[in-house]
Parts: sequence; C-alpha cells; structure tokens
Amino acid sequence: MVDSEDSIQRRLVELLGNYCRPDVAWFAVPNGGWRFKRTAAKLKATGVRPGVPDIVILVRGRFHGVELKRENGRTSKAQDGMAVEIERAGGGYHVCRGFREALLCLIELGVFQPRIRFTVSGEAIANAKSQSVSVPVL
Repeated sequence: MVDSEDSIQRRLVELLGNYCRPDVAWFAVPNGGWRFKRTAAKLKATGVRPGVPDIVILVRGRFHGVELKRENGRTSKAQDGMAVEIERAGGGYHVCRGFREALLCLIELGVFQPRIRFTVSGEAIANAKSQSVSVPVL
C-alpha cells in the first residue's frame, strides 16, 4: 500500500516533534485542501502562494523546504517554480517520494538528535552519530 501525502506528513511531524534537535526550527505549511472561494481569495491577498513546500526546516542557518509526495507522486508546475525560487535565494528544496525517502532526507539534513537511530520495517536507518536510542517506525 502506498502512503498518502497526509499520512507521510503526520508520521514525520510526530518524529520531528519527539526527536528534533533543539537548535532546529520547523513548521508545516497548511496550503493544501479545499477552501471557500472567499477564504481562498483572502488568503491569496494576504500572501499565501501556491507551490510552497509541505514542511519548512531551518537548520544551521539555512532554509530547507520539504515537499512530500506519494511514492509515485509528481510535483506541480507551481511547486517546480517554487523550487527554483527557493534555490535561487540560497535555500534547499527537497522532493521526497514516500516516507522512507523523506526520513532519509531529514536525517541527511541533520535535524534529529544525534543519539536517535530509526528502524523502518526492520531495517536500521542510523542517524550519523546514533548511539543509544532506537526508534521503530512502522
């Protein structure tokens, strides 16, 4: 079964909430979903833009946008344009297809506490400096 973008994001947010380094800032951007036309117009007028990544992370002074997709998901034109804009400004834009790829991306960015080691479907996915705490992730 292929995870939905929503379920991937929920699982990652839970891990970030529990195991993120204290010097890393992160938040989710609730751009998606159905809106009344009036609400959508108000949001657009106040700066909400299409293509903004699902999760924003600030690590070591650098902006990273993480766009979550199902394993077979594709980015939209707005997301592709936002990726160019973010990268041109010096940030990172990461498209992650599936939960495992997203978890590996966050580990690579160094957002988790160094003592945490994740296990996905029985496979150990070590944080670079993991030592003691193992977290099974289903």
